[in-house]
Amino acid sequence: MIFVSCARFQSYEVPQKFADEIDAILLQPEQEVNLARDVLLISKYGYQDIYGQDFDVQAYLDQIDQMADRLRPLIAGNKSIKELLSLVNKHIFETYRFSPTEKKIVEEKPETDFFFNKVLDTKKGYCIGLSLIYLTLAERLDLPFYGVFLSKHIFIKYKHGSVSFNIETTLKGRIVPDEYYIKEFSATQDTLKCMTKKETIAGFLYNLGVLYYTLERADEAIWILNKAVKGLPYYADLHGALGSAYSLKKDKKAAIQEYEIAVSLDPKIKLVFFNLGLNYLEIGKEDKALAALERALELDPNNDETLSLVGALYLRKKRYREGLDRIGKALSINPRNRQARSNLELMEKNWAFRSVLKSENIDVNDYYLKYKIEKKQKKGS
Repeated sequence: MIFVSCARFQSYEVPQKFADEIDAILLQPEQEVNLARDVLLISKYGYQDIYGQDFDVQAYLDQIDQMADRLRPLIAGNKSIKELLSLVNKHIFETYRFSPTEKKIVEEKPETDFFFNKVLDTKKGYCIGLSLIYLTLAERLDLPFYGVFLSKHIFIKYKHGSVSFNIETTLKGRIVPDEYYIKEFSATQDTLKCMTKKETIAGFLYNLGVLYYTLERADEAIWILNKAVKGLPYYADLHGALGSAYSLKKDKKAAIQEYEIAVSLDPKIKLVFFNLGLNYLEIGKEDKALAALERALELDPNNDETLSLVGALYLRKKRYREGLDRIGKALSINPRNRQARSNLELMEKNWAFRSVLKSENIDVNDYYLKYKIEKKQKKGS
């Protein structure tokens, strides 16, 4: 894969036009935001740039307007909140036949949820696409619906005065308690807050930036995520994604800076601690790498990859018991972990290591037995 510098945005016509549009969208006053239009403009650039296909933004705006116009008389009058939500859900999932996409499909084909035009075409989406349906209808019908961004998830909150409840779009608009998000997405009361429309746009940009990252287009990912982070500076996942984009670009200093911001905002974001440890390791700061990786292990104690890496670092620091213990646990979880297997066999068979371990009264065989690890059979035996 050939990477180019960010200057590409200055010379390549479509990205420069996109840059101007993004700046205009992010700088406009909140009351002037047209969420449907702005998200479709962002989708238009990404879809054209990545897939080479253009589309007419106004045609999709007309489609959303038509949906809103058909819903307006149905919700008119003094409806209870539950009646209102029931009518909105029926309109989306029965009249227009939208349906939730399986999460694994979105993970394999993110364009099915990341591009609003695609959601409107297929009538399928996951948390992002379906939430945008609710929000763009609410924008036209003056309904108090707001987006709420969590780690790897978005849902809708109805909030009017002191009355509020959560609408889970992937469950076809089911009302769910805060506890559902606390359990499933490690949410806190601080993260369960309503977003403005401009913050929602920043969240949509975040997802586009992540898509560019998965395509290994680091420059575009960095540019887009930097724009998004200005609108959502407190969103830990966004800083984590930006850190990964910088890491892909081999800018380890910038990557570490963003990862550190991410874990300060969310001390339970285990993957970022792992990535932080890797980046510290790559610049030779083993103590900081070990601290980050140990924190990742606290959050995910059965991750064999992290266990193997931490074990190797302890071995390099001549803390053999700790190193062998983590390597043994890694192999008990995943016997196919090659790094762990190689390090354990090295400690067992290398004469120099065997001598050191013997002097410290350490027997590698004890770890084979403790973690019930099978030894490789010798060829011909």
